[in-house]
Amino acid sequence: AGLAIKNQIFINNSKISNEKDLLETISHEICHIYQHRIKKSHTLPSWFKEGMAMYFSKEISINNNAISKSIWLKCLIDLKDLKNISSLDKSQINLAYQESRLAYKMIIDDFGSKTIREIISEMNNNNSSFDLAFKKNTGINLNDFETKFNLKIVNSDDRYIIFKQPMNWFFLSAIILIIIFIVVKFRNKKIIRKWEIEDELENLNEDSSDNINN
Repeated sequence: AGLAIKNQIFINNSKISNEKDLLETISHEICHIYQHRIKKSHTLPSWFKEGMAMYFSKEISINNNAISKSIWLKCLIDLKDLKNISSLDKSQINLAYQESRLAYKMIIDDFGSKTIREIISEMNNNNSSFDLAFKKNTGINLNDFETKFNLKIVNSDDRYIIFKQPMNWFFLSAIILIIIFIVVKFRNKKIIRKWEIEDELENLNEDSSDNINN
């Protein structure tokens, strides 16, 4: 919906449905303009840039549904593969943004919001890359954080969020009905076969009796 190039923001009106969307988009792109001014901003991984922009713009309309489905389907994207989100397939973009938001929030939750300021300050004041600034202010290197995030998200309770969505409950209900139908059909088939066997045995007994009488 939006694009930031240097000090300019371009908005795609066709993707803006209300004032709230417009405000979120503008806030998101303003954050990107700020990021462009950070020294060695090219070393910022995409997941950090997008996660920070989403956190800054308070894009609460985006939920964890894509992540929940991906956990169930075992198709999550490793954080190290989100260094350049624009290179991903279109079908993976929504998941990439949601993972980015959670990864950025994990930095705040684990190390405090001041860590973000300290990382950026380190980059600006000492001309450090993001990787070096991250390690200096968190005590762990970027690869270790990415691994920690991947493990945390897979083992989190987010996998259950998929069942909190109304449409997902409808989908789950449909699956349950199909299972019940298959079970009932299989059971009925067994019952019918049992009746057929009983009828066959009864006919055999009758034939035996007739033969004896004859």
